[in-house]
Amino acid sequence: MRRQDFEKLMSNKPELSFKLNKLMGLRLKHIENRIEELMFRDVPSRLARLLLRLVDQHPREMKRGLRINIKLSQQELTNLIGATREMTSSVLNSFKKSGLIAVEAKFIYILNRKELNKMAGL
Repeated sequence: MRRQDFEKLMSNKPELSFKLNKLMGLRLKHIENRIEELMFRDVPSRLARLLLRLVDQHPREMKRGLRINIKLSQQELTNLIGATREMTSSVLNSFKKSGLIAVEAKFIYILNRKELNKMAGL
């Protein structure tokens, strides 16, 4: 879309302009939060926050517990938290041993949300 067409559209539709500004503000807030996490949080905290965010966005109640209803590889988790694959694997294993999560067929189950919240610093 050309800039002139976009500006004309925005001037004729104030409600569209408002919604677009709101969306841009929300995205900016999301980016600021991600930068803050990367700069000031350790890997266990970042991973715990990611898992909690994902289970809130993609929940599925199962007999075993609340499942993140999307399959995620360790590499995908690593990319999302800005860590090394080795560190992500180590933290996931620590979470499993502590009874915070379980992993089956790339699905992650949240077994102890309260303790995961503590790990996340929430």
